[in-house]
Amino acid sequence: MMKKLAFYLIFLIPVIALSQNPPPPGLPDDPVAAPINSMLFILFTAAILLGSYTIFKKK
Repeated sequence: MMKKLAFYLIFLIPVIALSQNPPPPGLPDDPVAAPINSMLFILFTAAILLGSYTIFKKK
């Protein structure tokens, strides 16, 4: 009896809670979509510079 109760509490209740449908899109609390690659070249350049700095500093 106790094993069945533990099984229900540990496995089935979270599965049921997570299997609900998500809210419909377009609700007012949705975050504003922003492009993620607008300044990607700056990040790439900084990564190359930092990587080369650490490699040459260790030598």
